[in-house]
Amino acid sequence: MRVEDRGGIGSRIRFRSRITAAISIIALIGLAAISYTSITQMADRAELVRHTHEVMDDLVSLLSRVTDSETGNRGYVITGDASYLEPFLTAEAEARAIHDRLTALVADNPRQRERAANLLPLIDARFRESAAIVEARRAAGFEAAQALVATGAGKAAHDAIRLAIAEMLAEEEALLAQREAESQTSTRSTIIIIVIAFGLVGAAVVMLFRHELNRERIEQRAREQDERFQILARATTDTVWDYDVANDRLWWSESLWERFGYPASGERPELTSWLDWLHPQDRPRIEREFADFIAGTKSEWTGQYQLRRADGSYVHIVDRAFAMRDDNGNAVRVVGGMSDVTEARELENRLHQAQRLEAVGQLTGGVAHDFNNLLTVILGNAEMLVDSLSADQEQRLLAEMTRTAAERGAELTGRLLAFARRQALEPRVVNVNGLLSSMDPLLRRTLSEDIEIEFVRGAGLWETFVDAGQLEGAMLNLALNARDAMPGGGRLTIETANAHLDSTYADAHEDVSPGQYVMITVSDTGSGMDPFTLSQAFEPFFTTKDVGKGSGLGLSMVYGFIKQSNGHVKIYSEPGQGTAVRIYLPRAAAGDVDEAEKPRAIATTGGAEMILVVEDDELVRDYVQGQLRALGYRVHCVNDGPQALEALKQSAEFDLLFTDVVMPGGLNGRQLADAARALRPELPVLFTSGYTENAIVHHGRLDRGVQLLNKPYRRAELAAKIRQVLDGGRGS
Repeated sequence: MRVEDRGGIGSRIRFRSRITAAISIIALIGLAAISYTSITQMADRAELVRHTHEVMDDLVSLLSRVTDSETGNRGYVITGDASYLEPFLTAEAEARAIHDRLTALVADNPRQRERAANLLPLIDARFRESAAIVEARRAAGFEAAQALVATGAGKAAHDAIRLAIAEMLAEEEALLAQREAESQTSTRSTIIIIVIAFGLVGAAVVMLFRHELNRERIEQRAREQDERFQILARATTDTVWDYDVANDRLWWSESLWERFGYPASGERPELTSWLDWLHPQDRPRIEREFADFIAGTKSEWTGQYQLRRADGSYVHIVDRAFAMRDDNGNAVRVVGGMSDVTEARELENRLHQAQRLEAVGQLTGGVAHDFNNLLTVILGNAEMLVDSLSADQEQRLLAEMTRTAAERGAELTGRLLAFARRQALEPRVVNVNGLLSSMDPLLRRTLSEDIEIEFVRGAGLWETFVDAGQLEGAMLNLALNARDAMPGGGRLTIETANAHLDSTYADAHEDVSPGQYVMITVSDTGSGMDPFTLSQAFEPFFTTKDVGKGSGLGLSMVYGFIKQSNGHVKIYSEPGQGTAVRIYLPRAAAGDVDEAEKPRAIATTGGAEMILVVEDDELVRDYVQGQLRALGYRVHCVNDGPQALEALKQSAEFDLLFTDVVMPGGLNGRQLADAARALRPELPVLFTSGYTENAIVHHGRLDRGVQLLNKPYRRAELAAKIRQVLDGGRGS
């Protein structure tokens, strides 16, 4: 019994063992089958995930090619350097190849297939627009290309491409999330079977495995997302940012540090950190606009503002953002890019300044010619009336007022010409210390006694090549401005020194060339200027003085004269701290002609010589004829150049050709003088004009050897200049 029992027990044990073994084998087979099925499904889903990543990589690459093309295009337009076109020339073919591959990859997805088909015309349009801009730059220059850029067609196409790619990326991210979720579900089922088969110990192992697997997948997904954003950020010239609206978290690309000096992952990644960087004048507006954008329904926002860099300087920014909204229209995520347009703004401002200066110059030139003719007659006749009315003090006073008004009109015209850089300069090698020493008595007489004047003369001061008379006028203007800023008295300091402006300084300032300069600093202890007044100081007709106490052209004249002399001028001032004006004049070169001796004073005597007067204005012609004959000269007057040449051919009696510069009839004064010299090489020539244009003035300087009497002129100046040219030899 016991044996039977033992045998039965053994049998039952064996049976149970067999059953257990069978069940175990079946369980193992089932587990293997289930594992095989699960592994196969996982592989399939992994392939789908890989496929999704491949699509997303191609989308990023496609955007990168389009952006590379835009970068090359922009570089060529700005610089004209054809080497910038290398990315542009290869980008279109590469973009098409990527698009073909992308089309094949999304062939199984109707929505993505349709988006890919719609993307191709946008890419073609962008490359056509880029090609048109390149061709315009190559054929017609920067301004023609800028005009095409200004239409906004290229930007619109690029934004449309970026939006289309963003939509496809969003679709792929959604597919990726769905496929990973399915993969996780399959894995979870497998883990449950293994837990049941192997018990608690196996469950613990599986749980650990699942935990590690999930952790690795999360980390991998985070790395992939980070790599994706980094690629997108590097593919564009903008500083890219990503704002999580719900959590108020702001992510920045690495270019935040490269362009603005801020770490991309700072201590304050919330939206307030960005707002704190905005210029105080811009922040309320931008904060309101961005809040309205988040709360509204629009998908796109563009803002323009000034942003403070980490070093405290400000740059001009164009910020473009795109919102992703949920089914209820609430913004959940906003992605954008900041473009630094500071250089473009500076180029635009310089262009506007050049255009404005050219317009003022043309207007001033046209006015100066006719206005100075009138002033010549008015000033001359007023002088005659002053002399003839010595017995009638009341009438003489009116004549003197007329003369004074004409002189002020001439001064106003001269200052306008100076600001527009259209005056005829007569530069010579000048010792600035000597010039300022000679002005000392004049300055002390001009300024009130309660203003102390101090000269600080630099040792070993270089010479400069400049119009000495205009420099004296500029220094007097600055001294008068300083006097007006110190109504209660103060100190005026005039200091000279040698200076070297390097390329760094020149690059930071408009129209400045690096090199050696003679620096003159005029500083006062007056009221100073606020930032707005300082920014307008050189503008013509801008003045803070009361009506009738200033024309607003003093500093404008100084600025124009210094710029026309190839120099540089800078004002430093703060309210209550006084003002310092620094003038930089180029050091005289070895080839500059030293004409340091000023002309001797010549008595206003006449003579008996024969003078040929060429003047198209009848009033001026009659006035000059009367004045010259009153001085004893014989005078023959004609209206234009052809008549003058005919007179020279018919008579050899003429001792001087006195001609206007700007005249009708096909010959200006310079052309007439050249033709007259062909007939009479020894004939002296004296030019007169209220505005010379480029006939006898080049690069802002009077041609060497040219004798010029500027209109309007006084009777004594006319007599002296005529006598000087007759006695001193020929002009040119």
